[in-house]
Amino acid sequence: MNSNNVIWPVRLLRFFCPPHLLEEIEGDLLQKFDRDSKAFGERKAKWRLIWNVVRFFRPGIFLRNEFSMHQNQLPMFKNYFITSLRHIRKSKVNFAFKLGGLSLAIFSFLAIAIYVSYQVTYDTHHYNYENVYRVNSQRKENNEIEKYAIVPLSIGPMLNQYIPEVESFARTRYANHSYLRYEDKLVDCEGLIEADSSLFSILSFRFVEGSGNALKIPNGIVLTRTKADALFGSTTALGKLLTINNNEQVYQVSAVIEDPRHSSFGFEAIILNESESPFTINSITSPGEFLDRSSTLFVRLKKPVFPELNAKVESVLDRFIKKTERHEAGFSLSFQPIKDIYLGPQYKAEFAVKGSPVYVYTFSMLGILLLVVAGINYVNLSIADFSSRSRET
Repeated sequence: MNSNNVIWPVRLLRFFCPPHLLEEIEGDLLQKFDRDSKAFGERKAKWRLIWNVVRFFRPGIFLRNEFSMHQNQLPMFKNYFITSLRHIRKSKVNFAFKLGGLSLAIFSFLAIAIYVSYQVTYDTHHYNYENVYRVNSQRKENNEIEKYAIVPLSIGPMLNQYIPEVESFARTRYANHSYLRYEDKLVDCEGLIEADSSLFSILSFRFVEGSGNALKIPNGIVLTRTKADALFGSTTALGKLLTINNNEQVYQVSAVIEDPRHSSFGFEAIILNESESPFTINSITSPGEFLDRSSTLFVRLKKPVFPELNAKVESVLDRFIKKTERHEAGFSLSFQPIKDIYLGPQYKAEFAVKGSPVYVYTFSMLGILLLVVAGINYVNLSIADFSSRSRET
């Protein structure tokens, strides 16, 4: 571990952390820094260390320090307080502009910081989200490369079988606009998806009723709380039977989860995906077959994407389609971290909530600019007011 990379965050921690807590907290942070250095690299590990130190700078930690004040300091502070009040009474307008401008700038900066923090932390609530990726693809259309957020259905099982670093996978497919029927009640469902039973082992959601094994129940259907309330009111939804559209297939409610929030992956109901398709050259060259027999694929890796992964993926694809044929079709796969989907580029056939990185960057610069302008304004007003305090000095 390079001590120069961690010296100032550790000094900051030692500055505000109580001595009786410092040894344990500092030891835990340095151990985590070592693990992050091996997993993500030293540069990213340093940023994670800084963030972890900042998280400890809160009243519950800072106020545990024992503050002491000598008695001979009290008259000095009393004098400062009296002279400050006297000056404020004499310069009410100047004081109002200084305090008002600085307070408004700080308030605006904090509001912008909350907004930016909310935007950049989409999809980070999933368990071990650093190792969760969406597999994207690209293919040639009219001699131009087009990027898609979907891959052929067979890609998930292939990666899981031949690449040991793939811990699990889950495919999702959005259905067309549907409606759910329970007895005589009919409810629209625009977010019906088909998914593998392993979905809840990759993406984390809060269960109101049922468990993560909900999609393993035969003919099970998972509803969001909003959709369950619309169908069943305040009564329990677990075990209720319903149908989709005019189909005779009956589904049993196997779980109810909280509506996805702060997530680019939205839905209202989930049923089990039972579609399968072989991986052939036609499945990537035929536009109709590619779109009809593809899905959004999420994978959980045992460790973050590593340099050898692309080579391993290519060798797996070689088992089914020759490399020359794939290159002629312009077909390849890429791994996108789930936390980058919301602010990432728009892909074709992408069923995800998207944000605007332009707004995030613009508001970030605006927040910094506000603080700079407010600081300059405060200094200018203070200098202008200095001449009136010469006698006091």
